Amino acid sequence: MKKKIGWAVLLVVSHILILIGGSVIGRHDAIDDLFGQAEKADAQVALGRYTIYRDMAKDIKTGRYERAQCSARLGASSMYDNVKTCLAKSECRDSIEKKAHEVAPELLGEVPLEFEYLESKNGIRHCGENVPNIYVKPAR
Repeated sequence: MKKKIGWAVLLVVSHILILIGGSVIGRHDAIDDLFGQAEKADAQVALGRYTIYRDMAKDIKTGRYERAQCSARLGASSMYDNVKTCLAKSECRDSIEKKAHEVAPELLGEVPLEFEYLESKNGIRHCGENVPNIYVKPAR
C-alpha cells in the first residue's frame, strides 16, 4: 500500500514538474518569438529610412540638391503622418506625446511646420514635376 502511495505521489510530482517546465519553456519561446517579430518589423522601417538617407547622400554628392531636398521632404512627410496617426489614438498617444512636445512640437500643432509637407494623393507622394522619379508608395 505504501509503495502504491509513493508511486502515486511520484507520478503527481513528476507531472507537476513537467507542467511547470513546459510553461517556463513556452513562455521563454513566446518572448523570443515576440522579440524576433519586433526585430523584423524594426528592420523593415530601418531599411526604408536607409534608402531615403542613402538617396539624399548620393544626390548631395552629385550636386542634385533639389532631389535631395525632395527625398528629405518625402521622408519627413511620411513620418509626420505616421506619428500623427499615433497621436490620434489615446492608447498610443501617451507613449509619445511628451517626447514629441520636446523634439517636434509641430506634431502637436504648437508651432508651424518648418518644411514643405507633401500630401499623399491616391497613396503616393511626390515632389512635383521639377523632381521626377522620386515617390513613396504606401506600406502594405
